[in-house]
Amino acid sequence: MAVNNDKLLAGYPQAIGDKWEVVVDHYGPVNYQQSTGDVYSSTSLNQGGFDRVEAGTSFSGTYTVQVWYNSSFAGLGVPSVKLVWYTNGSTQVANGTNLNGEIVRLLALVY
Repeated sequence: MAVNNDKLLAGYPQAIGDKWEVVVDHYGPVNYQQSTGDVYSSTSLNQGGFDRVEAGTSFSGTYTVQVWYNSSFAGLGVPSVKLVWYTNGSTQVANGTNLNGEIVRLLALVY
């Protein structure tokens, strides 16, 4: 179900009503850009969209990741979210940073 280097955890997806809960270990981008962040698409999970995505601290403990939603989809599921990586919780990662060796665990409710 997960593509690229991302790894779907064993036992997922799990059905929750007519939705699916997914837990995936997501590898950061090779060339992070502050203007776009790390765009994570529901198609990377072979799904139609996200109702919710949660992130946290990278496995190394070096980065925290926040999930940003496009406000034009308020009240609706979204086809993608922007994962914004921070070095210490307040400073966004610099442009051009290679985060591909970093992993963050994502919890998503998809449809």
